[in-house]
Formats: sequence, C-alpha cells, structure tokens
Amino acid sequence: MVRKVDKTKLLTVIGIIIFLFGGAVRIFSHLTSSVDNYMENFDVIIFSGLIIGWGVSVSYRIVQKNIRICLVISATLMLLWMALRAIKYNSPADINTYGRYLWYSYYIAMVFLPLMMFFATLNIGKPENTNNRKYLLIIPAAVLVLLVMTNDLHQLAFVFEPDFHNWNKQYSYGPVYYVIVVWIFILVLSSIVLSINQCRISATRKKLWIPIVIILVAIIYTVWNNLNHGYSGLRIYNVPEVFCFASIALWESLIQIGLVPSNTGYGNFFNASNLNALIFDNEGNMKYRSKNAANVSKNVVLKNGNSVVIDENIILKKHNIKGGKAVWTEDISAINRINRELSEIKEQISEYNVILKSEAELKKRRAAVTEQNKLYDNITEFIRPQLCDLENILKNIENNSGDISVNYARACVVNVYIKRISNLFIMAKSRKMLNAFELENSIRELAEYISVYGISCSFFSNVSGEISAEKSIAIFKFIGEFIRLKMNCTDALLFNLKADNKFIDLKINCDSKNEMKIPDDLLDDITKLGGNVTTEYDADTLFVFVRMQSGGDGI
Repeated sequence: MVRKVDKTKLLTVIGIIIFLFGGAVRIFSHLTSSVDNYMENFDVIIFSGLIIGWGVSVSYRIVQKNIRICLVISATLMLLWMALRAIKYNSPADINTYGRYLWYSYYIAMVFLPLMMFFATLNIGKPENTNNRKYLLIIPAAVLVLLVMTNDLHQLAFVFEPDFHNWNKQYSYGPVYYVIVVWIFILVLSSIVLSINQCRISATRKKLWIPIVIILVAIIYTVWNNLNHGYSGLRIYNVPEVFCFASIALWESLIQIGLVPSNTGYGNFFNASNLNALIFDNEGNMKYRSKNAANVSKNVVLKNGNSVVIDENIILKKHNIKGGKAVWTEDISAINRINRELSEIKEQISEYNVILKSEAELKKRRAAVTEQNKLYDNITEFIRPQLCDLENILKNIENNSGDISVNYARACVVNVYIKRISNLFIMAKSRKMLNAFELENSIRELAEYISVYGISCSFFSNVSGEISAEKSIAIFKFIGEFIRLKMNCTDALLFNLKADNKFIDLKINCDSKNEMKIPDDLLDDITKLGGNVTTEYDADTLFVFVRMQSGGDGI
C-alpha cells in the first residue's frame, strides 16, 4: 500500500526548496554580469511570494485568534521589509534623502517583528482578552520607530558626516540604535524562554530541539556571513531574509510540534477516531463520519428532539453545532443486560441466607453442617467489604442517588468478584491444586465487567498446568482489592497473567496520576505464601508486579 504523504510536511519541504532557490538565483545573478536587470530582483520576488504564501497559510491554519492576528501582522511586516529593501536598491543612487528614509523604514519591521513574536508567544494556550496590558508595549515600539524616522533632526540613531555626506557608508551608531538592539534581543530571548516553559507535553518536549536548531543555524549563518562576506563577496542571504525566514521557520516548527494549535488534519482525525459519531449540515447532509459510526438516515437527523429511540438497545443522540448537528448512537444493551443481571443478583442475595439455613436444617450430621456453615462463613467474612459495597450501591440505585448506569455497572463488577472468589473458595475446599484456567477465567470475566463500568481494561494471559488453590485465591483477592482502591481514580487498566507448573507472574499496568503504596495487609497475603510484590511508577503509569511459585506451601 502506498503511504499517504503528509501535506503539511510536503509544503514545508517545498518552502525550504523555494528559499534555497532564491539564494541560488541571487548567486547566479551576481556571477553573471550579462543578466537582464529583472533577474536581479527575481530573488526578492521569490522571497516575497514565500512570505505571502506563509501568511495566507497561517491565516487559515491557526485556531487561536490572537496568535493568528500576530502571525499575519508578522508576515505583513516581513513583506513590507522586503519591499522597502527592493525599492531602495533599485532607486537612483543620487536620491539621498529618499534612500535614507527607505533605510529608516526598515526599522518598522525590525522593531515590531520581535514584538509580534512576543505577543504571539504570550497568547499560546491563553483565552482571548487575557492580559491586554501587554499591548502597552506597542507604545515604546512606536517611540523607537519614530526616533529612527526623525533621525535627520537629532541623529540619535545614526550619526552622519556634515550635510549627510556619503551617508550610506560613513556613519556611526547612536544610543537609539543600541536601545533597538537590546529591544530585539530581549523580546526574542523572552519569546524563546516562554515557548520552552509552555512546552509541558512530553511528546512536544522531545521535539523541542527543532526550533532550537533553527535559532542556532540562523545565528551561525549570520556570524559566518558577516565574518566571511558571503560567497565571492556576495551575501547570499541578507539580514532581512535571515531575520524573516528564521522567524517563519521558528513559528512553523512550533506549529508542527504541536505547541501552537492548528486545524491541520482535523477531518482525518475524526474519520480515524473510535468515536461512534457523524456530523451533518443543517440540510441533513453527512459531512464527516467516524469509522465506527452506524448509518443514520436524513429523516432521522432532521426529526425534532435531541434523542431518538431506534430500538430497545439503540438510542440516537443529537447536538446542535455551528453549521449543523453532531449525531451519535448509544448502545444501551449492556445497561439492559445489567438490569436483568441485577434483578438476579437481588434474588440471589435475598435467597443466600435462606439457602444456608435450609441446608443446615436438612443436614443430618452435625459435622457436615458445621463444616458447610464454616465454609460459607469464611466466604462471607472474606468478601464482607465487597458485600458492604454492593449493599451501598443497591441503596443508591433504589434512592436514585448518582448516575444509575454507573451504579449498575459498579454493582456488576462487585458481583462478579464475589461470584468468582466464592467459586475459588468452594473449589479450594475439595482440591489443593486448581487448573490455572480457573484463575484465568476469573480475571477475564472481572476485566470484562470493568470495561462495562467505563474503564479501558485489557487482559492478556498465557497459562498452563495446575497452581495452588490458596495462591489462586490470594492472587484474585489482590486484584479485587487493587481494583477497589483504584476504581474511581483511573481510566485504564491492563492485566497480564502468566502461570505454569513452576511460577505465577501477574503484571498490572494502571493509569494513575500519582504513585500508590500497596497496603501492608494486602502485601502480607502474598508474602506469607512465599511471593513478592514490587511497584514502579513512570509517566503517569503505575506498574505492579506479583510473583510466586505455583506449588502449595510456598514451595
């Protein structure tokens, strides 16, 4: 299958090629003295076209309004700088005042470009109309530009010979010039530092070297160009090109690594997502559809109301958005199944004590009755925390307290744990060794109901042979208590069980915002049987490892 080329990356490569081509054109026009006059300006046309293309691109791509405005203004300033430079060097040499004021005009872009960069950096991740006081920096910027434009009156930016003799070659710098240099340095450095500080996402931090390399390349080239006077006496890229395209490359890198939000690829993200959703326009025409979405007719979309019952297990939901509707279906078959199972659970719980009493009365031999009651008492005591949890959940359901579907799902998780741990206890009464598949099936069913509860839960296993019944119970209890502790504070769980005739290895991966200490009483259940428990925490993930020998008596 042919891999689809990333459009944004392709355009970036094309932009780099065009920029390099502009430099090649400048070298060619310098080395070929017979070239027509228009060739000397062709490189400026190339650079200007590249700036215009980038400005139009960011006006469509950048989501945040404040950043978009700053970048479009930056592109306009770059274009102005290139235009002023082209006009200056294509004007008659004897128009001194005209050429000098064109030169002064360069500083409009030189002063305001770093300021726009600083404004855009401050706006990353911030809501609109936040900290509008920062725009007061426009005042000192305007003052600096005004001082440069009126330099003929006071010569505080550039000091010339009397009567401006040979002004474009014989001049020195005044205090205003150095203030502008400090202004540019502080704003650019502040923008870079702010970008680094706001780069909190680990995946983005790993790509932070890209803008740093761009800055270093621009600095190295500028120093080299000034020290070596370019190529054959020609500076391939002058200060305007280096400054402008270093700014473009810097911002484009911040966009590409995800620090600056853009709308690139939103449609593809939606189509490839696991959402069960569609987007329609106001006329009921489908515009976007995720891969898991069911077919929805136009008549159903245009029907009044935000919910439409398709059948007893499917409900269609609608929500108005700008320009149309977002539509998705909800499968409530799991909820219906939970309702049926909860009815059975209630009956089982109500009949539980009756069965025990009936069995006790029917047993003729006291030893058998005592032994049977002892087993049930042990099970009841062992699962008492879960029984209390289940009782509280059922009360919440009866009192309509909380989200009923969440309560049902949680009740099913607790019920499955009670059922499976009780089953292991009963089998352990008659056998010291159990088939490893009993533990595997218990964990698998528990994982399935955890997924119904809303936690992304996966289970992988590789088991064979027989393992100690006592250790099977200890492992399953460890899992149940771990789930009980983390059920309300995690979004994802993964269980990996490996068991054979020698060892039992359990690995739990848990999405967790903080590190967790396993309770001592839970650790004791494992260590008493010769096992050990270790934990690791890395990148918002808790790893728990349990290992013990498969045989009985910790051997």
